[in-house]
Amino acid sequence: MERSEKTTGSLVRRAWIVVCALLVGLSTPGELQAQDGLDAETAEEFSFDEDFSLEDDLAEELLLFEDIPVVISGSRRAVPVRESSVPVSIFSSDALHSSGVTSVPEAFDFLPGVDALETYRGVWAAGVTGLHDWTSDRTFGLVDGRDATGPFWGELQFHRLPLFVEDIDRIEVAHGPVGAAWGANAFHGVIHVIRKDPRETTGHFATTTLNEFGDLSAHLRWGAQEGDWAWRVSVGVDELEPSSDATTGEAAETFDHFRSRRIDAVAVRETEAGTRLSLGAGLTSIDQGPFEFGGFPSTIDGSTRDVVLGTIRTHLRYERPYGDGGTWSTQWYTTLDRTNQVALTHARSIVNDLESQLDLSFGEGHVSSVGG
Repeated sequence: MERSEKTTGSLVRRAWIVVCALLVGLSTPGELQAQDGLDAETAEEFSFDEDFSLEDDLAEELLLFEDIPVVISGSRRAVPVRESSVPVSIFSSDALHSSGVTSVPEAFDFLPGVDALETYRGVWAAGVTGLHDWTSDRTFGLVDGRDATGPFWGELQFHRLPLFVEDIDRIEVAHGPVGAAWGANAFHGVIHVIRKDPRETTGHFATTTLNEFGDLSAHLRWGAQEGDWAWRVSVGVDELEPSSDATTGEAAETFDHFRSRRIDAVAVRETEAGTRLSLGAGLTSIDQGPFEFGGFPSTIDGSTRDVVLGTIRTHLRYERPYGDGGTWSTQWYTTLDRTNQVALTHARSIVNDLESQLDLSFGEGHVSSVGG
């Protein structure tokens, strides 16, 4: 009996709490002010907006999606990643910095959907969804929208380019055929390295990495801005010691060293009218251990010869607004390669590329591109 009375009393108290909560919830700002002695300014905080609508609430929710990444690797023009014609993955500069890599090819191991293989010390092959080898041409490579593949086999050769990890804004990977935008070599996809704007790299910067095996990587950078112009100059060196130097005890001497010297300079002029002019030049010089091919040694007159590689890249790009929401751009770039592999080839090549693109806007969400 006593237990029943306690239970009944508990239910009554809970009912009173619910009733009081409903009464407070139905009270008007005026009643709140009269009951609790609140001033008009405080009571205003409890009032509801009579013009409140669901559209306003949704508009505020959409603010959460304003930072959707913009990519260009899927269609040669900047679009939100959710509107790209093919799936595109992004490896940001922060992720690149945190990974601890000292060269761009090393970052291939971190790229989603990319198979990477170090075919030789400092030399990497990569491919989207496989088919990666040092002569594979089914994955297309780009640097700031410019061809970054080799002139002989169309292979990726990022190790030969004047690139610096700390100068990179992001790496985009387009998964799937994008030959309509970049040509037949983009059959499996695209690996696109996009560098930072010189305005984001003003001042001085220096970094050095030395591991327990004696491998060294160093990068020095200076950037500045004056008026409409901004520029950046980077120099660096990568030195990988022979594997025999990292072993203990008696071991056969190896000659798989890799030494790279790089310099890169870029300048940009951007006006209030929206026109943009970009020009730059870079140089890479590589000396690596002898390369044997098909059983043929890398020797001349009994003397072992190293592989010597050299690359020079220049570019000039101009872009401006066109019509209502459209853009027009044209660029010229050239790549000079020198390859001296005694067991395989001794060759020089010059590749020039002149291209132009016009993007026409036909209203919100409707854009047509034509170029060649």
